[in-house]
Amino acid sequence: MSNYQDILYGVKDHVATITINRPNSLNAFTGDTIDEMIDAIQTATDDRDVGILVLTGTGERAFCVGGDVKWEADGGLEGLDFPINGMIMKCPKPVIARVNGYSIGGGNHIAYYCDLTIAADHAIFGQNGPRVGSPACGFIVGYLANVVGHKRAREMWMGLRK
Repeated sequence: MSNYQDILYGVKDHVATITINRPNSLNAFTGDTIDEMIDAIQTATDDRDVGILVLTGTGERAFCVGGDVKWEADGGLEGLDFPINGMIMKCPKPVIARVNGYSIGGGNHIAYYCDLTIAADHAIFGQNGPRVGSPACGFIVGYLANVVGHKRAREMWMGLRK
């Protein structure tokens, strides 16, 4: 798959940049977006000319705000094991999240699974799942504690603190 609809993929100076390109939805993802990101990450991993992967979102308003609510309402999360998080974590090359704006829910998960996160001054990180009835997929909630500490993770998840 190289004819992407939801992402942009490019390589320059040994850096593969994968950009979620759904700015009208604040770069919210669907199953197709995730499939394209998985394909692009695998392509970059297999490319000997690539040394670093950068994940970002189109525009200045959002890196990614998680799952598209219309997609989720139509059952998009059913049966999805969200393999992208483990793929990012196990990537043999450094993966950097370049966060420009909101990084919420599943977008926040993607950012904290990266090896490094570079955030714009206006970046906002947080969870929204408990507010809208969207479950966390996989082992992400427990992993958040490893990144930000147990108390901060509980504040973010249970208290919806950004």
